[in-house]
Amino acid sequence: VSDSEAMKGSDVDLIRNFANNLGVDVIFDQTSESFNDTVDRAGNGDFDLAIGKLSTNYPRMSKAHPHVYMKFRQAFLANRKFLSTFSKVPEKDLGKKLIESDIKVGFIANSSYERSANSIMKKAVKKGYKSWDECIKALISGEVDAVYRDATEIKKIVYKDPNLSIKYVPVLFEDLSDTISIYLSTEANTAMSELIDFYL
Repeated sequence: VSDSEAMKGSDVDLIRNFANNLGVDVIFDQTSESFNDTVDRAGNGDFDLAIGKLSTNYPRMSKAHPHVYMKFRQAFLANRKFLSTFSKVPEKDLGKKLIESDIKVGFIANSSYERSANSIMKKAVKKGYKSWDECIKALISGEVDAVYRDATEIKKIVYKDPNLSIKYVPVLFEDLSDTISIYLSTEANTAMSELIDFYL
């Protein structure tokens, strides 16, 4: 879609400002089916670059050129009742014990969090959902014990509805981070790599 003032967000502002510096217009395409699809399409040249809290990982690097611009801690929003079964675990060890447990965890399907969960949560019951809203619904309904994403998105849920903190607790992982990149097609990377790194 053409650039519109109706579109909001830090990523939108970042790219809008980059385009302004280059003296060009922005056209946004929001038709990708998943985060992975967005990166694949950038790599295929459907558009010059992809942005939108896209995590950095090796499979994505093989599809398009990443340019890192943010880093977040990974986190759970977990059911307090489920967490009570870990009451004797020291707080510093809680994250590790949760990852090693048979926790039922939800995440956005076809996202880097699905890949990460499959890699590090060997005993967990893992469930991918089409959207973040569906993940939250699954947590509230009791279908999963926790949802898995970056700390900023986890904290937003509780800030938006403080009553949720009665039943759900954010668990932030000290040693797990989510590195976020802008992905460029090869053609765009050849033309803009140094420019975008300078801008970032």
